[in-house]
Formats: sequence, structure tokens, C-alpha cells
Amino acid sequence: SASANLGANAETLHWLTWWSHSLLAFFFIAWIPYAKPFHMISSFANVVTRDEKAGQRLPNVPSDLDATNAESIDDFTWKEILDQDACTKCGRCSSVCPAKASDRPLDPRNVILDLKSYREDLDAGGEEKPIIADGGTSVINSETMDSCMACMACMDACPVEIEHLKSFTRLNRQQTDQGDVSSSMQDVFQNVMQNGNTFGDSPRNRGDWADELEFDVTDAREEEVDYLWYVGDFPSYDERNKQVARSLATILKEADVSFGILFDDEKFDGNDIRRVGEELLYVELAGHHVETWADCEFDTIVCTDPHSYNTFKNEYPEVNFDEFADDPMMPFEYEDQWNADGEIDIYHWTQAVEELVADGKLDLNGTELDYTVTYHDPCHLGRYNDEYEAPRELIKATGCTLDEMPRNRSNSFCCGGGGGGLWMDFEEEPKPSEERIREALEDTDAGSGIEKFVVACPMCMTMYEDGRKTGDFEDEIEIVDVAELIVEAIGKEDEAKVEVAAD
Repeated sequence: SASANLGANAETLHWLTWWSHSLLAFFFIAWIPYAKPFHMISSFANVVTRDEKAGQRLPNVPSDLDATNAESIDDFTWKEILDQDACTKCGRCSSVCPAKASDRPLDPRNVILDLKSYREDLDAGGEEKPIIADGGTSVINSETMDSCMACMACMDACPVEIEHLKSFTRLNRQQTDQGDVSSSMQDVFQNVMQNGNTFGDSPRNRGDWADELEFDVTDAREEEVDYLWYVGDFPSYDERNKQVARSLATILKEADVSFGILFDDEKFDGNDIRRVGEELLYVELAGHHVETWADCEFDTIVCTDPHSYNTFKNEYPEVNFDEFADDPMMPFEYEDQWNADGEIDIYHWTQAVEELVADGKLDLNGTELDYTVTYHDPCHLGRYNDEYEAPRELIKATGCTLDEMPRNRSNSFCCGGGGGGLWMDFEEEPKPSEERIREALEDTDAGSGIEKFVVACPMCMTMYEDGRKTGDFEDEIEIVDVAELIVEAIGKEDEAKVEVAAD
């Protein structure tokens, strides 16, 4: 009878346990949407619905400009709202953000979470306030968004695939529409509107950098070329970057390829002002370029600057030009989708030249130079477009020893110049460029034995030349572009040939 008793007790216990578990499970499921475990669903949903090209091509704006801004929380898309709910507060985005590392007032995690708590506050009957404005009266402070370098490190680090840059762009567009942009950025917009370039220099002088070359550069508007080379603002107008443009011209000439440029019909590519929120000016520049290219005969577009490369490759093909073509304010009549089926190849110059080296078009044997160098991945070439190997192959092709910094490839640390950073002044300590040069000299295997800090982007060149001065590294390291290394190697090769001939 004792065993019968035990059996009955066990049965009662089993029944109780089973039902309490079932009820608890049901309660838990009902409770999920209101509590922390909601991440189990929202994070998974966020990963499933992610946009593979988020950030590298920003969302388009309809010509009536509806639904582009952040006047109220209702302007955010369902995916941007899901991003807020998916955030697990892990802080990985904050730990890799170059703005935060420089003490700029941006923490990517807080922007996402502040938007979320404002939304929840409204749902609970709280007061409406501006989403973004100056002076602490809004959900997000203008200065916070000014700080973003559009480097995409936050997105790359996020374990639940939050697309920070989409929400940030929405905030930037609102800010620009309100006129809450820094005066230095206003000047850049003005320069582009009036002269087609960020320097405010005359379009007539755009090709002057080529005057010092020993050969003439072809006008791609008049002659058919294989490579239509988009030189870009900095290589056209900035003294230090003009040297890079001349190096690249020398390489293309040496490889005997046919290439040409647009001279005064080339304008700013628009990538960075778009990331600051100036959408209409961006569309205007895109329309001008696609219309100009339509009148030229060429196979491939080659860009000096990864920023141009990114926007031509990923963004120009998605602009709805026909929506804007009838607008009397828009200086183009182009109505097609440009390069919709991808028949025009877009290359960063390192990709094009790596092909030339592989084909033996440049006479390099890989022993010409013997510098120890490190290489900095530009955000728009690396994280944005997954091109890590072409520049490295070229560095190795010159004979240099490449010593990597700990933060390399997709983990590269931004120079500070993207997303308008190049044109803004921050009281920052240390500057991203200074921190990066320190990394090159202290954290690489060769340490202070690193002789050259190699870049593949004109904006990086500008930021690092600046950081080299302000950080007091002038005697310790030199900043060079990959193109300058190749030209030096070609020169060494030619000297060697002359010596062999003399013997």
C-alpha cells in the first residue's frame, strides 16, 4: 500500500509540475513582447530582414521629398523601428566607433536607444519634442550627428545587424533641412553649388594638376578611351593629392592603356554631402555626371577616390532620375536608370592597376623597393565594398614589406574624414588620425621601424598628413599613396635597366 501511495503522489506531482510548466510557458510567451526577452524575437527578425547593401547605398528620396526626414518618430521606417527594438545594449558599436574614441559627442548605441526610449515615452503619453536640434531641447543633439564619420564600423560590429547609418542619415537629412549644419559644411554646399567642387575653386582649373606631366592627358569628351578616369576633388585641387593624381597618370601611361578625363565637366561625386544629409544637391551632381558620361565613349570608369567609387557603383544606378528630370531647378534632362544592368564596370584604381600588374603591363619584378610599410584600409573601399586585397597586392608587387596594424581590413579604424568629418572642426583628443599613426608606430610588429604609412584614398591622405603634423610624428613616418610607391618602383626598375644596358 505504501508503493500505491507513492505512485499516487508521484502522479499528482507530475500533474502539478506539467501544468505549472505549461502555464508558465504560456505566461512567458505572452510576456515576451513587454520585457527583455523580446530581443529573442526582435534580434532574430532584424537579422533575417537585414539589407545587404545598407549604408553603402543610402535610401532614395522621392522628388516630392515626402517621408525622408525625422520630423517625428512616425517618419522612421518599420525596419528602423525594429533596429531600435533589436538592440541588446551590448555596446560593441560604441567600442569600435572612432568618434567616441576621440571624445566626440557620439555613441552609436545611445542614439538608437534614445530614439527607442522617446518612442516608448510617447506611447505612454509623454510630450512630443523635436527629434534633432541644437542645444539639448531634442531627442538627439545636432552635434552628436555631426560627429558621425559614416565609417560603418558600428554596423560591422553589431551582432544583431542594426543598420545605424540608415537612421543616422534620416537624422542628418532632417538637420540639413532645418539648416542646423555647421557653417564650414554650409560653405562646402555653397562651393559645390557655385563651382561644382568642395574647394570653391574654378572648374576651369580642374585639369591643371596635369600641366606638370610630360605628356598630355586625353579629353574623354572628345576621344574614345578604355578608361574614363574620374579624378575627384582632392586629387584635382589639393596640392598634396595632385602628386597622387600625377603618379596615377604616370602608371596608366606606363601600362599603355587608353584613358581620359572630363576636365571642367567633372564635378564633386556627392558621396559625402549625401551622408551629411544634402540629398537634392547630390541628385543634381549625379544627374550632371550620368548625362556627361552618356555623351562619352568608354568601357570602364576608374576612380581615384573610394568615396566616388562607392557612390558611382552602388548609388548612382539607384537614383530615379526621371522623377527629377522635369524639375526646372535640376540641370539635367536624363530620364533613365543609369547603368541599371551593370554593363559599365566601375573600378577603384587599385583594382584596375592590379589587373594591369597581373597581366605584366607594368614591368615590376617585386624587388624594387625595400621599405617596411603599413597599410590603412579606407572605409569606403574596405568595409563598404569588401576590397582588401588589390591595394595589398600592389604594395607587395613593389617589394615593400607590409606589416599590418592590429586593426586592419574590416576592423580598420577610420581616419576621421568621412561623413563630412573632413570639413568640420572638433575639439578632439586624440584625433582619429593621430590615434591611427600611433597604432602604426607602436602596435605593429616592426613598431618604430615602419617607414611609410600607405593610404589608398585622397581623404585619408589629407587627414593623415594633418595628423602627422598635429600629433608630432613628422620625423617618424611618411604618408604615401599606393600609387606613389608604384611610381617609385617603376623608376627603380628603369634605373636598373639603364645600368644593365651600360654594363
